[in-house]
Amino acid sequence: TRCGGSAQALSSVATSPPLIGVLGPMTTESVAATSPFFSSYDIPHISFWASSTTFDDIANYPFLFRTVPSDRFQVEALADMLEYFGWSYVSLVAGEDDAYSGQGFELFTIESSRRKTFCFDVQARFYTRPEFKDQALKVIQSIKYSSARVIILYAPVTSARIFFQMCHEQGVRDKIFVGSHDWVNRINLPPGSFQTTNAVIGLTPRNVASSTAGQVVSDLRKALNDPVYLKSAVQSDPWLRAYVEKQ
Repeated sequence: TRCGGSAQALSSVATSPPLIGVLGPMTTESVAATSPFFSSYDIPHISFWASSTTFDDIANYPFLFRTVPSDRFQVEALADMLEYFGWSYVSLVAGEDDAYSGQGFELFTIESSRRKTFCFDVQARFYTRPEFKDQALKVIQSIKYSSARVIILYAPVTSARIFFQMCHEQGVRDKIFVGSHDWVNRINLPPGSFQTTNAVIGLTPRNVASSTAGQVVSDLRKALNDPVYLKSAVQSDPWLRAYVEKQ
């Protein structure tokens, strides 16, 4: 459901039986805002995109579950990729002041210091807001004249699209881009950007189809609408039994 952001709407959703869980929200910022609310009602909520390491802390987010791995694993995997290809002198550019980009920037800085197998020439944040255009142009120029051909771009897809457009306009050529999962498999590069990129490589979480998820949902619906089936189902399903006992 779309709650419109109001506390009253959220409260209505949370207290309308038989609510057993919430799918979403998507972004790190939205999860950080809504998770305390849902947790106060002991309602499990599942995010399919919020990969921030902030949510690794199960003590503060006891009812939050995710279907994507933490950014910590993404950064470690991308660092493994740099080592595999022998890319020891690279540049790091992170998106504007959003939690996803900022955390990726910090994690990569820590990983570089820990491994000591790669270092950064250009290490900067890329701001897309109009008032920061001069700063963004300086970042692009630094990349253009850097001897490091490999650029790690850790940013949301909206920032990445603007970044590539500006790289093309400023004549950046023949660079290899290592992309974070938010943009690497979702972006449509602006016309002409292929002159900027020698190659684009990245990682994305593997999609694994569940053979049992549909049956679980079907069984739950049947149990909630069939008292006879419910009585037998709770004997074999501890999760359903816990839910029923709590109602």
